[in-house]
Amino acid sequence: MPMQLRVLVFVALLSGMALGAEPVADFKAILNESGVKGGLCIALGLDAVGAKALVSDSRLYVQLVAPDDKTALDWLRVLDAGKERSDLSVVSHSANPLPYARDTANLIVIRGEGNCPPATEVNRVLTPGGSVTIIGAPAAFAAEAGKLGLLKEDSAGALVLRK
Repeated sequence: MPMQLRVLVFVALLSGMALGAEPVADFKAILNESGVKGGLCIALGLDAVGAKALVSDSRLYVQLVAPDDKTALDWLRVLDAGKERSDLSVVSHSANPLPYARDTANLIVIRGEGNCPPATEVNRVLTPGGSVTIIGAPAAFAAEAGKLGLLKEDSAGALVLRK
């Protein structure tokens, strides 16, 4: 399968991490393991620092989905100050439904259980051949994903789902 068709949806439910505290090395490892080099990345529950880490070693276009307008404006101020600005944007929208057409996301990064859309919604925006990596996934999410026919495997303590 051509690299441009490889897709990873990384759902990181790291409830113990404070906002803005994402280790850059973790995002680089996720990108390396996923094989995703470019395309659209949807990020929920991250901040501008996490988004910049995703952009730094990839050809991704990262769109942060902010929970409200104030947060979106705060993130835009941080992004405007960086060289990565042309590869990043912010939209204020809820996680359910996601504001994207079917089969559009090359990478989705979600941090925080409250930011996680249902598995049906993740599956809807996931391109064919895509995958989902979930760290600390709620049991209900894994069960719902299984019913959708997403194939399961384990990777370094994370649940990985493939479409």
